[in-house]
Amino acid sequence: MLRILNKKSTFVFKNTKVDDVFDNIFSKFFGDQKRENNSTKIRIKITLEECYKGCSKEVFIDEHSFCNTCQGTGGIEWNHCDKCGGKGFVYESGIISIQSCCIFCEGKGSCIKEKCSDCKGNGFLIKSKKKIIVDIPKGIKNDTQIRIPEASFGKDLYVVVNIQKNEFVRNNQDLIVDLYVSYTKLVLGGNLDFLIFGKKINIKIKPRTIPGSTIILRNEGFPFVENENIKGNLIFNVKLDMPSSL
Repeated sequence: MLRILNKKSTFVFKNTKVDDVFDNIFSKFFGDQKRENNSTKIRIKITLEECYKGCSKEVFIDEHSFCNTCQGTGGIEWNHCDKCGGKGFVYESGIISIQSCCIFCEGKGSCIKEKCSDCKGNGFLIKSKKKIIVDIPKGIKNDTQIRIPEASFGKDLYVVVNIQKNEFVRNNQDLIVDLYVSYTKLVLGGNLDFLIFGKKINIKIKPRTIPGSTIILRNEGFPFVENENIKGNLIFNVKLDMPSSL
């Protein structure tokens, strides 16, 4: 499952963006820090061929278990939170009065005085390594994040896909390749076989083809993630194959 972020609204109200107002309200109610703490992010590398064909990758993350010593709280001794008076929330005044979670005690109403020695204040123990199979769709773009919900101990896993560089060039869903053709074939024309990621492509060279021109094969590039049946183009940059000796 891929996370897709929608573009923010650009409406302006009294020199303040409407989306900024709502972002401020939601961040105070729910907290951005809580969202970050409830997820894990790792990076994996794939080849351009794996991106073209799609693949599956194994990743390993820490498997957590509940800490029985502190009952998952992370502490064995607590102090009353002075910032919120033990309520777990505070009021902030502005355009509207907002009740928000206390950032000092994280809504608990009390703060840890002494951390649990077994879990080091985390509330959980690292039990073992957990293997997760991540399916990489065809045509995925570099730095795309794949979200795996509640991968371990209720935390979401975000897998960031990095594509390794290759002799071929990718431009969105188009694949650009240098094609070296002999002088004779450029003048007289003919057919030429080219291997792309294990797939043999037959290219027709027209008579009097000029070096520097392009040959475009439609629907032979990278598939779109949303629909694998729709693909970009395979673009050949024609170059003269100069022999080392005449």
